[in-house]
Amino acid sequence: MTSAQEVEQAAVCAEGLKVNVYLNHRLTARSAAAQAVSSCCTDNVTLSSPVELPPLRTVPQMELQPEWLDTLAAAMSAGLPLYRATRAVHSCFVLRQGTILFACEDIGRHNALDKAVGEMLLQGVPLAECVLYTSGRVPVDMVRKAIRAGVPALVSKSMPTIQSLELAQEYGLQLVCGRKHPLTLAECVK
Repeated sequence: MTSAQEVEQAAVCAEGLKVNVYLNHRLTARSAAAQAVSSCCTDNVTLSSPVELPPLRTVPQMELQPEWLDTLAAAMSAGLPLYRATRAVHSCFVLRQGTILFACEDIGRHNALDKAVGEMLLQGVPLAECVLYTSGRVPVDMVRKAIRAGVPALVSKSMPTIQSLELAQEYGLQLVCGRKHPLTLAECVK
């Protein structure tokens, strides 16, 4: 999915626990689902989606301004309300041209990132002009989500995996992790 205009209908169950999203077009199905190993902390094995995803594309380039990173780091340090109360949730911020457009929290780092990207799609904000900042670790599946969203940069206060760095480098995604300048694969394997 690349825009909110593809959503025909969204329905939330009465308990508020499940959401069904109906698109206004069909998705291409895979001929066979294969196993994939998740990079999440549980190392669980999951079945691949029966939906065939389009191939990853190189992300647009953007020059990150040092003051943008300072703005994001200050917002992350200040924390959002639920984090300040519990110290047990993840946060995600969306920055565009030096201004934070959206901030959200969730118990899962993936969910927080999904909320941030989804909100920008709903608002019609071009993700190619945005930077995502996550409080969570940066495994390869988080990098893949950022690439699919088409953002030029993903920032985190935590460190990425080597596989994350390799994938980011391959598709031009800037990773700023655990410090204020982009971390390169060469620096990591020294």
